[in-house]
Amino acid sequence: PEKGPLDVKHSSYKKLSKFLAKMKKDNYLVIKETSKGVESVTDINWLHPNVRAAKARRSAIVRHDEEEDEGPSGPEVTHFMSPSVELRPIFAESGHSKDSLLTDPQVRDAITSYIKRHDLVSPGDRSVVCLNDALSLALRDKGCPAPTRL
Repeated sequence: PEKGPLDVKHSSYKKLSKFLAKMKKDNYLVIKETSKGVESVTDINWLHPNVRAAKARRSAIVRHDEEEDEGPSGPEVTHFMSPSVELRPIFAESGHSKDSLLTDPQVRDAITSYIKRHDLVSPGDRSVVCLNDALSLALRDKGCPAPTRL
């Protein structure tokens, strides 16, 4: 915001839980109660028009904060993924367990390493990956034949 950071306590919500409930109701957030009285934001609806508009403005604010070096600009949201049952053997080769939470770059690195380690890049076309059984099973749609190239 142009006038500085927002403080929920100085808004009409007064409590963070009421603010989060409103954001959930308006389809901005997905919230899960992880234990009694403890709620976690599990997803953000990045496609919501207001979120998309705010995201564009946020990049300008971050540049402004970096120039003036005013310290942290608020919470940072990091997207994590956990390997599905079909993908566990692929991620296990990179040292990740079934309970691992991985960032986007970690997922990309693990899959790239797996492809290189098993020499799955097509020699004729370096942009094509020849799928082995593990990758083919992980990428198949139920009811459709498993793919062999990607």
